[in-house]
Amino acid sequence: MISEQPVPQIVYRKRNMTDEINSPAFPPGRSEVAISTRTVDNAEVVTVSGVVDAATAAEVTAAFEQVFDAAPAAVVVDLCAVSFLASAGMTVLIKASEQARERAGSTVGFAVVADGSAIRRPLTIVGLDAELNLCETLDEALRRVS
Repeated sequence: MISEQPVPQIVYRKRNMTDEINSPAFPPGRSEVAISTRTVDNAEVVTVSGVVDAATAAEVTAAFEQVFDAAPAAVVVDLCAVSFLASAGMTVLIKASEQARERAGSTVGFAVVADGSAIRRPLTIVGLDAELNLCETLDEALRRVS
């Protein structure tokens, strides 16, 4: 006779991004971002510095929404001072590019400046260089969007 062994119950806890952000492995201050905007010629230049990841994506998204609310002729995102760009940050950039097309039609220029390989290479590897109109310098980006 075969004895029936109780099947152990495996309980999976659904994790969300808040769990990750609030974990000890993700110490406070690890993800900090600074965002500034300025007008250069007819373009709004959004300068982002620091870390763009799940913890800071909402802040960066809010900054883009404010920029697009002003209906600029062009938007240039300067990532030269970004030290880390996670997939959440790439998603923010894709959405900003889409927002530029949706809000103002095809007449709005949109470009992203990334001069270092730490940011430029991942964007290129996943094929976002063409989608985001990736440039190496601010001057190049301003020329492309004008």
